[in-house]
Amino acid sequence: MRRWLLYSAVAAGVSALVLGGGWILFPSEDARGGLVVAVAVALPLQLAAFGLLLTPRPGSMGLLGVWAASAMARFLAVGAVAFWVITTERVDPTTTLLALAGLLFILLLLEPWALGAMNSDRPNGTAQE
Repeated sequence: MRRWLLYSAVAAGVSALVLGGGWILFPSEDARGGLVVAVAVALPLQLAAFGLLLTPRPGSMGLLGVWAASAMARFLAVGAVAFWVITTERVDPTTTLLALAGLLFILLLLEPWALGAMNSDRPNGTAQE
């Protein structure tokens, strides 16, 4: 639970930085709407994927299954958002899709850090069970 809370806090902070930075860089309303959509899709998806990643025992085949399923969920999310953005024209497609893909990638890179962050305080580096 501590790993998930740590990851959630850092992921929310990164998402806020992306949203705030994008708000400054992109003055158009369509681009800003795209940033909001990207954060609204990426953050809950990554939090759910990381939560599922914590469920199997480390080193088990279940970990590989969860990892593959979460990767597929990310691909499907980008595809669904791309379809929605192209068909509705409510937000800027370029900003939305680049922000979504970039944020998913950044948050994905934080997962190994959050998984290993709790192991660094153990004397021999073994995982907590």
